Amino acid sequence: MKKAKYIILDCETGGLKPEENPITQIALLTIDNSLKEVERYETFIKPYNDLKITKGALDATGLSMADINSGISNKQAVKTLIAYFKKAKGGSHPSLKPVVVGHNVQFDTGFLEYIFKTCNDDFWKYVSPTTEDTMLLTKMFNPGISSLKLGICCEEVGIDLPDAHKAMNDVIATTDLFRVYVNKLRDAGDVVVSNTNNDKPK
Repeated sequence: MKKAKYIILDCETGGLKPEENPITQIALLTIDNSLKEVERYETFIKPYNDLKITKGALDATGLSMADINSGISNKQAVKTLIAYFKKAKGGSHPSLKPVVVGHNVQFDTGFLEYIFKTCNDDFWKYVSPTTEDTMLLTKMFNPGISSLKLGICCEEVGIDLPDAHKAMNDVIATTDLFRVYVNKLRDAGDVVVSNTNNDKPK
């Protein structure tokens, strides 16, 4: 069976709606099918398209406007992400696009779809239409868990998450969580629970 690389990612945002609030920070970490790290990247992204950053979002993420304004433009972000996704292409076959992994991954892909549209491009051209969600995996393995927040999900399996809502910290924790569940599934002889981008909420 052909096996793609995984890109675990997290977007910090200026609010909850891609059409109203921008991505403020993004982090990505690539692992191969043996679950070993290949590469990582993170950056702040300057506000774009006159989208608004709410005070609530700043309070939740702990980011300052100085942090965000030190970042790159949306055009440069999309260009950099495309290069990152292309570099991650391959795995066990050169044509395989990387599989995106996240905690509540459809939230992140919704924001990525929008920022790519600001550059007249399509996020899904560069990654697999299949995604993996550690929130869904947690539901499957721990159906009685009190909360599906990343920190609680990590605590349930003994993973530390220092300084949550910093994008790379969240990505590292999500990667460790994904490894736990993939190894459980592999030990059981099962495949990973997947979504396709056709299933995302409108």
